[in-house]
Amino acid sequence: MKQISLLSLILVCINLSLFSQTPVERIGQVYIKGTKMYNAKGEPTQLKGLASHGLQWYDNCYTKESLKAIRDDWKADMFRITVYVNEDGYNTDTAKYIKRIDQIISWCEELGLYYMVDWHVLSPGDPLDKTYSRSMAFFSYMAKKHGKSPNIIFELCNEPNPNVEKGGPDWNRIKSYAEPVIAEIRKYSKNICVVGTPQWSQMPSDVVGHEIKAENVMYSFHFYAASHSNLKINLTSVYNKIPMFITEWGIGSAQELENVVDTVEAYDWLSMFKRNKVTWSYWSYSDKGNTASLLEANACAEKAWTKTNAAGAFMRNYLVGEAKMDAEKTFNIFKSETDKDGKMIKLTFATKLKSVSADNLQKFSVTINGKPVAVSSFTISSDSATLNVNIAQTILIGDKVSFSYQKGSIKSVENYSLMDYKNLPILNTVPPPGLFGVEETFDNNPLLNNWYNTETKLFTYTVADKALKISANYTETGWLPFSYHVPNVSMLHTPTVTLRMKSDVDFLLRIDVADETDKRTNMNDLTIPIKASDKYETYTFDFTGKFFQMYPNFQKVDQSKIKIIYFYANPGKSFSGNIYIDDLIVGKKL
Repeated sequence: MKQISLLSLILVCINLSLFSQTPVERIGQVYIKGTKMYNAKGEPTQLKGLASHGLQWYDNCYTKESLKAIRDDWKADMFRITVYVNEDGYNTDTAKYIKRIDQIISWCEELGLYYMVDWHVLSPGDPLDKTYSRSMAFFSYMAKKHGKSPNIIFELCNEPNPNVEKGGPDWNRIKSYAEPVIAEIRKYSKNICVVGTPQWSQMPSDVVGHEIKAENVMYSFHFYAASHSNLKINLTSVYNKIPMFITEWGIGSAQELENVVDTVEAYDWLSMFKRNKVTWSYWSYSDKGNTASLLEANACAEKAWTKTNAAGAFMRNYLVGEAKMDAEKTFNIFKSETDKDGKMIKLTFATKLKSVSADNLQKFSVTINGKPVAVSSFTISSDSATLNVNIAQTILIGDKVSFSYQKGSIKSVENYSLMDYKNLPILNTVPPPGLFGVEETFDNNPLLNNWYNTETKLFTYTVADKALKISANYTETGWLPFSYHVPNVSMLHTPTVTLRMKSDVDFLLRIDVADETDKRTNMNDLTIPIKASDKYETYTFDFTGKFFQMYPNFQKVDQSKIKIIYFYANPGKSFSGNIYIDDLIVGKKL
């Protein structure tokens, strides 16, 4: 078994009490300050939600049990209740729909889920069309009945459409609809209101400088990853100017019948949302069976709330992984020191320990796998952030560690499991076979056949002046994928990929590495900006602690058997030009 090496940092398993809280208990009343959403503690926050499809079509997908699964098995914070007004929806029987919406709301309240009430403007796309004349009464009722709850968010109009030049409503018209509705809501509730933007909620730039003068107002943006990589600029140009909410998006195509997914593009969007604390709701939690849904056909009839299709597998793995990583903010991280025989002599817990101090900490004890361990001494740092425990016990990956302490009359017990999240070096064993690093200098007949286009007609490869010349001809925008196959390289000793390169254009470069079974390090967004230059620069991608695959399922990447280097270049615009690489080093120090 693996033993903990000298001064290794190890992430330990989440304190289960974190997951015992509901999303609303954990985050509290959300509000807008500046351009960001904040939690009850005054910290920037991000909600991650799933949307219903039309209640008139997939009603059996929305039960108390399915909502509990959305919270517990999918780790979502929010449920978007999609109220189609036309399309055989709300307008056919308002009393029936109100009763059904109230029922779903009551379950969300009980389960501690945030919920968004979505007035689903779609056909026609003008929120002021007479067919939507019931909106004022609808939101007045919802705000009066539910508006004091911290759970509720109001979405006033889903997708104003079509394009303005084709007769769709412009921002002034949308704004003239939204302002009196918000004023009515404000009679009963201060909660967040989200307003759709022109052209299927894809033109938030039209709002900038012409915002609605009310507190807690956000503006929506919609996209589909397999269709809309070119729309990133529509969002990135405004999310530091106005509060943005991605009320609808998916990893598939905007044209459902295409039935394709783009997980690389989706992960790029998600990483951007995470970095910038952008809240989102995914379309849709239903069993339609195509990429516009997360579940296989008939899953709801079977009450199989996690019977996912390809899109659902990606999203569920992402959400579960993010919940685990979010919890790392309160993970207890500890490091160990071992003697030459591998026996642990010191264990350091880095944690606030609920503000205990050496003066009021009594009856401290440690167990490993349920067996008490002798503690020779312990000290606590002056800021109560670090507890140093000296013990004499070998501890192995997978061991269950528990420590308890008493602060006054309150006893606390915390449990952890030592996980191999940091790809620890193996102590006193021979590393598995594999080349310890490989370098390609392109000096002598480089193996051009080892370079591949992930998509056809994007790149050609030639050698010029002892450098690899990658000629790109990319007429779209977004990520340009290509890859390099290596001969089974071990990255155990040096988990880095280093490039000396230059380019005709500025671009972002992301790298994933994959093992011999093509498990990829796509759990992490390892991206470096490359500046246009006629001089070579050196860039190093450090994969320490990043050998994990998020999608299509969560797995560890075999660090000892790396076979493929995946490159993703994003110039942010169409690109016809050259990238030059004169040195590529995998698993070796420069």
